[in-house]
Amino acid sequence: MKSVLGTLLAVLWLLTGCSDETTVATVTNPESEETESEVKPEWAWMEEAFEAESPCVLLDLTERNGYNEESGDYSRHVYSARYMLTVAGVPYTVTSDLEKALESDFVLFSSPILKKTFTAAETATLKAWVEAGGTLMAPALSEATNEVCELFGVSGSKYLKTRNTYTWETDHLLDKELEYMNTEEEIVVSLGNAEREESSIKTYAYTPTTGESMATFDTGETAVVRHCLGKGRTYTFGVLWRDVIQRSQLNKDFAAARATNNCFEPSADIYAFFLRSTFALTHEVSAWKFTVPGGYESLVIPTHDCDSRTAYDEMHYMSDYEASLGLSAQYMLTVHYFRQEGYLSAFYNNETIPKSRELLKKGHTVGSHSVCHFPDFDVTSRFPITIVSRDEYRPTHDPVDHKTTSGGSTWAELMLSKQIIEEDLGNRVRTFRSGHLCMNKNIPQVLAEGGYDFSTCYNAAEVLSEFPFRERIGNTWTGDHGVLQMPLHISDVMYIDPMTEDNWFEKPTVWLEVLGKLAGNYAPAILLIHPNREWKMLAEKMLVERMDRSRIGLWNLEAWGDFWLAREKMDFRYCYVADKATILIKPDDAENELETCLFALDVQEGVNVDHVILLNKEGQGTELKFREIAKGRLLATLPGVEPKERTDGIIPIRM
Repeated sequence: MKSVLGTLLAVLWLLTGCSDETTVATVTNPESEETESEVKPEWAWMEEAFEAESPCVLLDLTERNGYNEESGDYSRHVYSARYMLTVAGVPYTVTSDLEKALESDFVLFSSPILKKTFTAAETATLKAWVEAGGTLMAPALSEATNEVCELFGVSGSKYLKTRNTYTWETDHLLDKELEYMNTEEEIVVSLGNAEREESSIKTYAYTPTTGESMATFDTGETAVVRHCLGKGRTYTFGVLWRDVIQRSQLNKDFAAARATNNCFEPSADIYAFFLRSTFALTHEVSAWKFTVPGGYESLVIPTHDCDSRTAYDEMHYMSDYEASLGLSAQYMLTVHYFRQEGYLSAFYNNETIPKSRELLKKGHTVGSHSVCHFPDFDVTSRFPITIVSRDEYRPTHDPVDHKTTSGGSTWAELMLSKQIIEEDLGNRVRTFRSGHLCMNKNIPQVLAEGGYDFSTCYNAAEVLSEFPFRERIGNTWTGDHGVLQMPLHISDVMYIDPMTEDNWFEKPTVWLEVLGKLAGNYAPAILLIHPNREWKMLAEKMLVERMDRSRIGLWNLEAWGDFWLAREKMDFRYCYVADKATILIKPDDAENELETCLFALDVQEGVNVDHVILLNKEGQGTELKFREIAKGRLLATLPGVEPKERTDGIIPIRM
């Protein structure tokens, strides 16, 4: 109760401000009833001293490159660059004005550089800006002029679609830019699959001149070049941002995933990590929005698919255990209310509905796992957007000869299931997961129009990413943004050596290995366990007891989604006041939720930090608590936002 009270006081202080500008800023120590003065700021001094550090600038090259059909927020290049910045969490602005962009000291190009992208005079300006200390990060130099190639320290590029990986060079693995590349999956980045005829995305290999190779394609050619020029640096990757970010989110990559599930596949995330670390390299203090709530460094987010009669009968083992931990887990209900000969029984009925209501009474959240759990739900033509009533919806499925469905409806599977659950249980259904994690092109539209907030229909390996992203309506490059897609990471579904009653106790070790790698990137682990056996609860219990609860939290799926949406929305500025050893952080939106007020601070060696202060819109401040979570990296949170439980865990966390 004291911790909650302290948290509420801190939030009220932040959102309402102090009524008297001379009043001392105070926080309530959650360990005692006493109020202590932790900082005595002069509000006017802070506001006057606040000069925001130069943010990263995304230079939108859409019009320069003549991509008029892709202009605006829906440009696949611009979207992908913005998503990199979103995951990186650094403050940034977007402009198409080169002169304005060069007011910053860090510029990210949105699109490939063509011969017409920059004039000779503009290239000379860019060169002078880099020599004066600017940092430039660019995708492929696909048709660059000689002057641009000279800026990036290369003689040109060579196009191919048969390069399937690139590998960071051993000599550079200790460089600041590669601090996150410390697993095999991050050191070797996947682009495609050599078994396919057209095996990979567009790639551009470089011949370095004055630049140095940082990574090498599987062909032996250079993939990434760093060029130190005067006081500044340029970096160029031999890929297009759209192909390594949005293509994966649309699940249109070239089978680049190296495993199906229960694995770690960060090939689309390494660009955001590289950007974050390079930004930190150019600033003595850099601040970024942290990717995990609650003061933790990672999360385990349990979700459970109730898609059989056995699951409804046995799920109380899992729900009781989780409730005993104070955990609100996510239960996804398949509401199969009619019998299909040879396929599914009518297991959603008067016996199982009361059991579902018990989940809500125990504090869990409940979402939809469809009506019929069809294995061919990914075939769009078999599931049109047909509005149909509960009494009318009776699709048939041939599970033997053709494994096909007739009379199916995407609308019914998503919206009818939502309506049934809400009517029977009285909750609001916010989240959908399809049976067998099948996705068809109609799903994003129905989700968006039907009032869903979240979708969790992919394995993270499929989309090559650890973090949430917005679905696209129609699953097309330029479709409107849809609901938040939250891919899952670990599961009781194991295609190699399946989980059984005889070996279940071996599987938490697999999950812990993946969790350890995710934690190294401050990413969560969304866990799927079907609650149809008591021993599966024991497997979850073993995972929880073996993980380090001081650094890894247990979290609800929808709470995680709300955190990410708020993080996505929040912009901020920051500055470092050296003579007071103080970092000032000022969110642009003063009404953000408490959990979004978490910031990581990368501090270069020799820089002192005594205070981190969050300023509200009146310029008044609340002192944040901070602790070191890696060498030179601080995690700053409002008082009361901290891990709730500490145990002697055994999971290794990479730093």
